[in-house]
Amino acid sequence: MPTELAIRKRRSDDELKAIAPHVQYEIDEFRAAAALLNPDLPEDWKLRSLLIEGFTLHARILFLFFYGDEKARPDDVLAEDFLDSPDKWRAARPRFPKLLAVLSVRVAKEVAHLTYARAQVRQEEKGWDIRQIVELMSLILGRFSDALPPHRRAWFPRLK
Repeated sequence: MPTELAIRKRRSDDELKAIAPHVQYEIDEFRAAAALLNPDLPEDWKLRSLLIEGFTLHARILFLFFYGDEKARPDDVLAEDFLDSPDKWRAARPRFPKLLAVLSVRVAKEVAHLTYARAQVRQEEKGWDIRQIVELMSLILGRFSDALPPHRRAWFPRLK
């Protein structure tokens, strides 16, 4: 019997067009939080904490959108859904970014869920390399934009 993870259907253009604004929202929110996390701005620790949570959560969502194909559930939205075949995206995307994979696990344990693992994180491990995360995500977003079929690029007005 196939597992839930193995059953994914090809989505129609109507379905993809309907979900595209939600993908664009994740991209916009990631970029907005990154811009507001400018180290040159005065630090208000409460605001910074909220921004970091939003930034890392949107980064995780986008990471899973771009690389979550191994564990995707049938209703998960993946970048490969927007291309003619999953193999096209897997060939076009940058190599698996370990930094974002670590971010994904950390967000799951330290931000999105209340876990006992939070108490085990040492102070020196709590930082986030925001600049490197933004650079990696920008590279991935560019590759996604380049790989999209032309008729689907219009669905993402602020992709690049």
